[in-house]
Amino acid sequence: MESMWNLRLLDYVPIKTRPEEIVKQQCEHLCRITNEKVFAKVSEYEVGTNDYIYEESPALTAYNSVQKSFGSQKVHIQDKLGDVGTKPEDMYFNYEFYLTSPATPKYRFRIMFFGYVSDQYPVTLVLNSDIANDIDESDRVVCDSEEEFIGYLQRMLNSTRVMSVIRALKTIADQNDATSN
Repeated sequence: MESMWNLRLLDYVPIKTRPEEIVKQQCEHLCRITNEKVFAKVSEYEVGTNDYIYEESPALTAYNSVQKSFGSQKVHIQDKLGDVGTKPEDMYFNYEFYLTSPATPKYRFRIMFFGYVSDQYPVTLVLNSDIANDIDESDRVVCDSEEEFIGYLQRMLNSTRVMSVIRALKTIADQNDATSN
């Protein structure tokens, strides 16, 4: 039997770079620029980047002593980032992008979450609300192409808020170095 696949692999034009690889390259640049005092990191994220609906159980309500009406409730992801157990069916690759420093190992400044399906674009970005305000954007952005993704990433990385956090983390690291010498 002959192949039923309608695939012409020689005609396939791959996307240049996966979104998380683009971000990881910028992480490497920041590490080098700050002499390894400030790190930007990308990590897989188990929870999706979309708002979601959940059913609150009466037992949970009683346990939390929360006086709410029972039933469905829409949750804006900015209010519940980090909740586990709810992964939207349409997002398969989810990442968190944040700043930290060896001098502040328990601190993370989240720049954004981003996620996409297997064909990589569009990429959904959920920006830190301070950064979104800073660059005059919504906290949820959809990038339809690699070029658009790179453009938003550049705007975020050069935002006043991100620059301020980097300066603060570097200052803390420099002060730690000065006191340990």
